Amino acid sequence: MTVIEIESLTHDYQTGLWRKRSLRALDGLSLRVEAAYRFGEVFLPYIDADAAIRFVERGIRNNPDEWRLYQDLEFVQWRRRRFR
Repeated sequence: MTVIEIESLTHDYQTGLWRKRSLRALDGLSLRVEAAYRFGEVFLPYIDADAAIRFVERGIRNNPDEWRLYQDLEFVQWRRRRFR
């Protein structure tokens, strides 16, 4: 399970004592935080099941290759029907 994944990490900073020039070190930071979606799937259905479904669906849109999120979505929907 990926907790945090960063793809394109760069940064701009100024260097030089007399003649300032810009150096790029951060450009296009990308994060994948799948654990937050899985954590929300556990606790959010007890507060608002519809919000939990929307939250996990957003996680699926951001992480389409992560099969566990699809499983979590089905589990939230099953729990919603079962324990109404």
